[in-house]
Amino acid sequence: MERRKRKKNRMILIENKRVKEINKTIDNNETILYHVFLRAKKDYKAFKWVIENYYRGWPIRIEHVSAGRKLDDIVSKVSSSASPNRYNFLLLGWKDLPGTRKSFFIRRPDILLYVIGKGRIRNVRLEELSWEFEKARAFQRNCIEYNDGVYRLFGPTNCLFKPEPFHDVYFLHVTSLASGKLGLDEGVYVVVRGLDGKQYFLGKDGFWGYIQFLEEYLEPRYYGGSKPTPVDPGELVKANIDAIKAEESIVAGWLQRVGKGFDRVIVPWSGGKDSTTVLYLALRVFGTERVYGVYAHLDTDLPGMEEFIDKASEKLGLKNLLKIPVGIRDLVLKMELPSHDYRWCTGLKVDALENTYRELCSRGEKCLIISGDRDVESEKRSGRPPIQVIDENIVRVTPLKQWSTLLLQLYMYYRGIPVNPYYEAGFYRLGCFMCPSLRNWEIFLMLRDPRFKNIRTDPVFKSFLESRMKRV
Repeated sequence: MERRKRKKNRMILIENKRVKEINKTIDNNETILYHVFLRAKKDYKAFKWVIENYYRGWPIRIEHVSAGRKLDDIVSKVSSSASPNRYNFLLLGWKDLPGTRKSFFIRRPDILLYVIGKGRIRNVRLEELSWEFEKARAFQRNCIEYNDGVYRLFGPTNCLFKPEPFHDVYFLHVTSLASGKLGLDEGVYVVVRGLDGKQYFLGKDGFWGYIQFLEEYLEPRYYGGSKPTPVDPGELVKANIDAIKAEESIVAGWLQRVGKGFDRVIVPWSGGKDSTTVLYLALRVFGTERVYGVYAHLDTDLPGMEEFIDKASEKLGLKNLLKIPVGIRDLVLKMELPSHDYRWCTGLKVDALENTYRELCSRGEKCLIISGDRDVESEKRSGRPPIQVIDENIVRVTPLKQWSTLLLQLYMYYRGIPVNPYYEAGFYRLGCFMCPSLRNWEIFLMLRDPRFKNIRTDPVFKSFLESRMKRV
C-alpha cells in the first residue's frame, strides 16, 4: 500500500512538472486549442472558476472582450483577436443580446457565438456553466443545416436540430443486406445519434425517422412515416470544403506546435476510422521517419483486419509498423465474456500497447502518442483533457476531440484516407467479434455478411450471440 502511494505521488509530481512545462508555452500560443471570450470582467472571473474546477490542465485561454454592450463591437473585437488555428467561443447570456437567444457562427467556422440559457454568465452556478460550455462545444461540433439542396456544416443560424453533448452526426451506409429489412433505398444517409440507441435519419427539415441500436438482439427496423433520401458524399465534400480545410488547419497546426521537441511519434492504430485519420495526420505533420503505427492484433478481431492494416499502411506510406499479437480467444472460453462492467480484454490490449510505448521510449527518447479518441464516443473520453502526461518522457494528445463523425468521414473522403470496408458494409463501429459495445445493428450484419461465415460457427461468437439472445 505504501509503495503504491509513493508511486502515485511520484506520478503526480511528474505530471505537474510536465504540465507546467506545457503551460509555459500557452502565453506564446503554442498549445492553446480553445479560446473562450467573455463580454465583461465579472463573466471572465466566473468562467475562470469553471476552468479551475472542471477543465484543469486543458489548453484553454479565456479573455474578456471589453468592447461595450453593442453586439457589432463585441463581434468585431473577437474577430480581430480570434486565431484561425484554434476553436474560438464567444459566450454571452441572453440579456447581452436583446431580442434574440440564437447561437451562430461569426463569419468563420472557427468562431461560435453561443448564447447560454441564462440571462448573465456571472449569475450561473459553476456546474451549470461548465455544462453550458459542453453544449457550446456540441453546437460547434454538430450544427448542420440544409441549404441549396445540400447539408452544410457550421451553418450560420439554422441548425436542423438542437445539438446536445450526447449527439453525433455521421454517415450510415445502408447496403443490400439491410435495405430490404428497413424498407429504405440502398445508399449513404446522414444520421444523428440520440439517446436510448436511437439513430435519427435527417431530412431537409429535421428528423424523418429512426432505427434503434440495442444491446439485446432484436432485428432492426425503421420507425417513421417518411423515407429519407440518400446523399452523395462527394457532393457534401464539395459543399463543405472550406469548413473541412479550416478544421484540418486547426488540428494539424496544433499537432505541429505541441509536437515540438519529441523524438518519436506513436499512433495506436486499430484500423478504425479515428485511428487511421490521426495516423494520416501524424504522417502529414511529422513525416515518415519519426512516426510509428502500433497495431495490437487481437485473435478476436473482425476478419480481414490485418489485411486492411497492411494495405492501408502501404497506401499511407507508413515505414514503421509494429504488430503486437494479443491472445484473447482461449481466455474467453475459460472466463466470462467481457462486459461493460468488466472489460478485461481492453486491459490486456492497453497493457500490450503501453509496454510497446515504453520499449520505444526506453532510452530517454521523448515520445508523443497521438490517439484518435473523440468526445462523441463516450462521456468518459469527453472529460479527458486534450493533453495527458503518461510518464516523464511520454505525452498523449487527442487532436480530434472536437470532431463529429461526419466531419471525420468527409475529411477521409477529401484526403483519400483508406476507409475500412466494414464501414461501407454498414458497420457503425469496429472491434472484436464479441465486443460488449457491438449492438444489434452490427450483429444483424454479421449474421448475413459472407465474410463472417467461419466466425458464425466459432465457439466464442456463438457464446457471445447466445448471451445477447438471452436479453430479449
